Amino acid sequence: MNLALTGEAVIAATQMLRPGGRLLSTTPGTPAHPAVTTVMGTTDLRPCTLDTLAAHVLDGTLPEPATRTYVLRDAARAYLDLAHEHTRGKIVVIVDTETAR
Repeated sequence: MNLALTGEAVIAATQMLRPGGRLLSTTPGTPAHPAVTTVMGTTDLRPCTLDTLAAHVLDGTLPEPATRTYVLRDAARAYLDLAHEHTRGKIVVIVDTETAR
């Protein structure tokens, strides 16, 4: 769980995850990355908020943002989907085709 890092430091932190691991980030400006789930948008933090988030992370019930991933050769399709469909979550274009899902 990231409470302080921003920008590229968040991406660097993903290097410490086990294979298939996830990093939950609560900081504004968190860059898009397949292993990072960003949870923001609330100014109503309570003492139990972080405990609740951590519990959801540990039991696997924290919803993952809807993300579409495209390989580089499909970048034009990604742009068309972004322009013409209601997109929710992130659209990611992967250069390395072995990591695309």
